[in-house]
Amino acid sequence: MFKSIKNISPTSFILSFLFIFQLSTYPQISEQPNTIIQKYDEVTLFNTEKRMLHSEIVNDDFEIYISLPYLYATTDTTYPVLFCLDANIKFGLISTVINTQGTLMKEIPEIIVVGIAYPMKGLEDWVIGRNRDLTPTKKSEHEQYWVDRLSKVTGRNDIVV
Repeated sequence: MFKSIKNISPTSFILSFLFIFQLSTYPQISEQPNTIIQKYDEVTLFNTEKRMLHSEIVNDDFEIYISLPYLYATTDTTYPVLFCLDANIKFGLISTVINTQGTLMKEIPEIIVVGIAYPMKGLEDWVIGRNRDLTPTKKSEHEQYWVDRLSKVTGRNDIVV
């Protein structure tokens, strides 16, 4: 028998929502290899900072997104931190839900959300970094899966990951 939604704690509901209904939005890809069409200004998330971090271990740069609680700058309160991998596609959703439920609704504690992302010119950059960092072993069938998938999404047949 399932629990009634009334019996689920707000924290459990939010975490379940984030894990089950993660929305992925992909940028529009141009005809030119490895470039994103930028028609309009980028969207900025409220109270969010972006920094760059270079890793000597993988010799690559990462974008670090930091979403701060609303009153962060005016208080000496310490906050828990939630780290978000795949931040290129998930950070906006996760930070917005966390901030809404923490700051506005007071359903969960206020949390600093830190997203770890890849500098991207195209989806291939995300796939290459993700495969390198989050796949336990390098296998040609994993790489071929992403080549096939990206080719379908972008309509291109020149993708190399």
